Amino acid sequence: MRLRNHFVVLVAATLLPVLVLAVTVVLLVQRERHASMQRGLQDTARALAAAVDRELDSSVTALETLGDSPALDEGNLAAFYEHARRARADNPRWLTVYLVETSGRQIMTLLRPLGAPLPDAGDTDYVRAVLDTRRPYVSDLSVGVISRRHIIAINVPVLRAGRLRYVLGASLVTDALADLLAQQVGPAGSVAAIRDRGGALVARSRDQERHVGRQPNPEFAEALRRARATGGNVFEIDSLEGERVYAAASRVPTGDFMVVVATPTAAVGALRFWWLLWVGGAVIFVSALGVSVLLARRVARPIAELSKAAGQLAAGEPIPAAATSSVPEIAAVRHAILGAADALRERAAERERRLAAERTSREKDEFLAMLAHELRNPLGAIASAVSVLERLGGGEKLAVRAREIVARQVAHLVGIVDDLLDVSRVSVGKILLSRRPLDVAELVRRAVDGLDAAGRTARHDVTLTAAPVWVDGDETRLEQVIGNLLANALKYTPAGGHVHVSVDTEGGDAVVRVRDDGIGIAADRLGSIFDLFFQGERGLDRAQGGLGIGLTLVKRLVELHGGSVAADSAGPDRGSTFTVRLPRIPMVPSRLPAEPPAPPRRRRVLLIEDHADAREMLRTALELSGHTVDEAGDGAEGLARAEAVRPDAAIVDIGLPGIDGYEVARRLRALAGGGDIVIIALTGYGQPEDRRRSEEAGFDAHLVKPIDPAALDRTLSADRRR
Repeated sequence: MRLRNHFVVLVAATLLPVLVLAVTVVLLVQRERHASMQRGLQDTARALAAAVDRELDSSVTALETLGDSPALDEGNLAAFYEHARRARADNPRWLTVYLVETSGRQIMTLLRPLGAPLPDAGDTDYVRAVLDTRRPYVSDLSVGVISRRHIIAINVPVLRAGRLRYVLGASLVTDALADLLAQQVGPAGSVAAIRDRGGALVARSRDQERHVGRQPNPEFAEALRRARATGGNVFEIDSLEGERVYAAASRVPTGDFMVVVATPTAAVGALRFWWLLWVGGAVIFVSALGVSVLLARRVARPIAELSKAAGQLAAGEPIPAAATSSVPEIAAVRHAILGAADALRERAAERERRLAAERTSREKDEFLAMLAHELRNPLGAIASAVSVLERLGGGEKLAVRAREIVARQVAHLVGIVDDLLDVSRVSVGKILLSRRPLDVAELVRRAVDGLDAAGRTARHDVTLTAAPVWVDGDETRLEQVIGNLLANALKYTPAGGHVHVSVDTEGGDAVVRVRDDGIGIAADRLGSIFDLFFQGERGLDRAQGGLGIGLTLVKRLVELHGGSVAADSAGPDRGSTFTVRLPRIPMVPSRLPAEPPAPPRRRRVLLIEDHADAREMLRTALELSGHTVDEAGDGAEGLARAEAVRPDAAIVDIGLPGIDGYEVARRLRALAGGGDIVIIALTGYGQPEDRRRSEEAGFDAHLVKPIDPAALDRTLSADRRR
């Protein structure tokens, strides 16, 4: 066959499948685009419904908390009026807070001075709903009697000794819900709206004032009815602007409202002008045939040269000048080019995969480090504030309780941050164990005592049976394993339940068992209990919470120690047992008790921190410990203060504006007498690379937010590291 004929066949064999493939791809892409649009709309509607539900649920919770005010028990309306004003200040979306007696008489509203005449609320449907059901109730859209604004009313019963005393409510302006929708609505051109039980428009992300209160047309009302019955679906409808849109609806449980998200059909409309595809394909095909005939005679020599060059290139040989050849060498060209192309593709694909994996790992580590930093900054300020409150004292029961709650929740958040970082590092083998002989019974005993001291076992019966058994392990990581298992047992065991911890030996293993009589685990879920992000059955109250990483971290840390962990349960509501097995070692003689720590030294401390709240609380805590404190809000100001006051110690935030903490430490060391200053890094980054950079910059210690006050006192009391 002549070369020209080869070209014609090649063009035909290549372009025809390409044209068919192009048509097929267009159809598949359009179908997938439409399906993706539907999934995206449904996901957006569910996400917005969840956001609206959280907003309503938080208002219900805030009102229930306000309803517990002792001022209502004492009949002190003036005091309760002030409590309500503060609650409204904490909930800026509230227009007012009001109080209604069971008779229907309204006795207070923040829209009127206390004691002013008020309209009767007895015939209001949302007040009557609470009076009839004694349950929280969110009203449909209405116009406030006093404010004359579009609102929805959130009402909760105020019960005392099982008896309904009042109905407490808050009016939520619908403009606030419109702002919430506008902040979270999807792509440009999309619109989101909230419809109440009767279909009236409560809020809209666009043109709120123009459309609020508008009723749906019959077609839209029927679509909403079907969506409410089926739990949500995607349908096509005319928007309020007269534009044809795809819409998805999702129910808001707290108010029984519907959130509707719509996007113009034009944005995802079917591809048109199919004739262009066919005509263009035909033109390309005919043109290619013509060009192939014209070029056939001219390409024989280049093809032969390419064939020889490709073969020599694949063999790694130099490429000499190529001679002319006949048409049969096309086969050699094909084989040589394919071989070279395959080799190059394989190497390129391998390189791209490696680079992508490295980039993904690096981006994940950087994200988690930044997440930890951003979380630790406010946690540091809160932890310092709690430390200040504890040192200032104040024996009021509510104040003590509030401090305990804040401290416990800060510790919980810090634990979540640490678990997130640890589960990422252990997954890629970045955790190195610091092993030494340990008594597992002592570790477990300390973990139980710590939970007791924190008040986390007060609602449960926790017992411990522990016999001394030794392992070679990392003390911090094994404490983390035991703490996670105990916290898991307490979390999934209702108040009044029992948790039993035992430490024993079986063969060559140290065995720790944590047994509870809580909610148990279904048989079909036991195999997934240690999977990352796996969570048990959870209701709408989200009582158990958690991210689903604690047990994954337990499994991987135990496996790093050469052990195993298993879960067992007889089924739902029949409790669970978690068993950890670690290789045991011979008993190690007990060590002498450590000497008591020396009393803290009083220092002149320079605090350089750009976060105003964190700086204020840490300064107060340091002053309460007896230190003299100078402070600065950035690196330049801190260096100037250091030259002026000559501090004994400096606490420096790494992420300072302008001059960062590393450079500040280097310049402090360069000052006259700077070699004697104890310089402490204060940061939200705690990975090994961060600690190495701190040490290279001249820091004596690296403390991760939130700071442990005892650790800070020990560091300030020590002489600087040489």
